[in-house]
Amino acid sequence: MDYKKELINKINKLLKKEITVPEFEDKYYLYFLDEIPDDALSDNDNEFFSEIQEKLDWVSEKPEEDERKYGWINYEEFIEWLKTKMENYNG
Repeated sequence: MDYKKELINKINKLLKKEITVPEFEDKYYLYFLDEIPDDALSDNDNEFFSEIQEKLDWVSEKPEEDERKYGWINYEEFIEWLKTKMENYNG
């Protein structure tokens, strides 16, 4: 199975607004953690996709002001952050 391709497909569905951020989290988060074997991705790819998975821990529909102080972002900000990540991804 081409795990990298699967992860990129999930990301692209979100960026094309075919799915919502909560749907993306459902499809991406545990897939990345539980389904992908340790040696299935290069170190560069693993770091890239891991950063996206970890960023999801700091995303909320409407973060409170207190949460923002700790780095929480809303759905739109996450999508913009992810667009930038994908534009700079050289995997």
